[in-house]
Amino acid sequence: MLGRLLSFARKWSIRAQMLCFFSLALSVSLALIYALTLFNFFYLKAQTLRELDEATAMQAKADLQHLVAEGAASLSSDFGTVLSMFAMLEGILATQEAAQGPELLPSYKYEELPKDCLQSVQGYGAERVCFEHSSMTQVGAVSEEMVQLTSRLDYVLPNIVAVNAQLVTRILLYFPSQSGALLRVFPGSKLPADYNVTEQVWYQDLQASGENLTGSTPYLDPFGSGNTLVSHARKLRNAQGQVIGVGIADTPVTALSRAQLNFTSFASAQAFAAARDGTVVQLEGYPPLGFTNLSETDPTFWSSVLLQPAGFYSLSAEETLEVACSPLGELNNPENWWYVLMVSVRETELNRYSVPAKEDFERSMLWLLLATSGCALLTAVAVLLCVLAVERQVTRPLKGIVDFTNKVNATAASENAALAQELEDLEEGRSQVASLVGIYKSLMRSLLTTTREHTALRRPASDYSAYPLNQLYRGGASWRAQLSKLKAE
Repeated sequence: MLGRLLSFARKWSIRAQMLCFFSLALSVSLALIYALTLFNFFYLKAQTLRELDEATAMQAKADLQHLVAEGAASLSSDFGTVLSMFAMLEGILATQEAAQGPELLPSYKYEELPKDCLQSVQGYGAERVCFEHSSMTQVGAVSEEMVQLTSRLDYVLPNIVAVNAQLVTRILLYFPSQSGALLRVFPGSKLPADYNVTEQVWYQDLQASGENLTGSTPYLDPFGSGNTLVSHARKLRNAQGQVIGVGIADTPVTALSRAQLNFTSFASAQAFAAARDGTVVQLEGYPPLGFTNLSETDPTFWSSVLLQPAGFYSLSAEETLEVACSPLGELNNPENWWYVLMVSVRETELNRYSVPAKEDFERSMLWLLLATSGCALLTAVAVLLCVLAVERQVTRPLKGIVDFTNKVNATAASENAALAQELEDLEEGRSQVASLVGIYKSLMRSLLTTTREHTALRRPASDYSAYPLNQLYRGGASWRAQLSKLKAE
């Protein structure tokens, strides 16, 4: 019976040890779950920030594209206003004296201009100019009718240049005929030696474009001002729609500095423009560019721009640049564009583009991390305490069983009465453990009771005699003789 109890106790002791092991395993599992939660948290944060970076980079590109498109639309509108003046000039040319048009004005060659109107003006070269009259140059035979008809343009040319002074420095009107050509320049200026209209950049660009109006590639002012110019040219027509000449407005490229946009988010932002041949127009107010022609710097980039001038492209120059582009041209004819307004930003800066939403997200993620970590730690501690409490309720009664069984096995039978009292004091615990301890107590009571009864029935040692002597050996003398004989031999 005692052996069975010891086996029973050891069995439940092993189970208690297993409970301790499972408690430790559960604690380790909780730690692993917490670590996995933190890993997932940081992975989610990294993924979210990466996607946010991509989204903000796309938003930055969209913002730049929007700014460039607005700047291009504004400049196109300004140039459109200048070019629309040629429609007014056409109306004047179509007005006949019979329709009570403006009276004729005198026409002057440069040498005939009134001396009091000539003045030296910065940006017009060394020769003096007149802002009251245009100067006329005849090539070959020109009809007097054309001279008189074009003289009335002096009514409006001074006002046009004055109103558009930032965009227009000079207006040239060229009227070819079969026998010659007439050229009017305002303000009245001395024509450079060997000046040929058909060899000028703006004239060749207009003829090559096949359009009614166009903008030229940049060129050095032939009148000697030293300025780099772009010219907007328009074909002039009569009342019947026939082309009778060409009008141009010269614009210094420095005027394009009005296209400066607000790039407060990018320290490396650089605005510039480019003509259709890829020639770069350096805008005033920005650091010098390290390239002069985009078709030579990055042919792939420029080919993409020519196919779709409104877009966002990567330019491989001294360093990789992200460039937002938008065309400048006719507002009512987007296919006819002359320049591309561009804003470049370093690729590295664009990738680090930061917005308040990203900073708010990082702060929110930090607070979420702290809250998650705190909740996870509190949960782990609470679960561990619960497990330890359960373990304590199970292992203490079982330990009492084992200790008591070992004591019974080592204690003399005379002390069974004390053991019986100690048996009753064993902690029972709860639930199934209490049932187990109850069964153990019942079995142990039976064992102790049986031991006491067996002790009471046992007779004293004096009641037992020694085992009787062997009668054969004691009474048989012949056996002794035989034994003595065997010994002698």
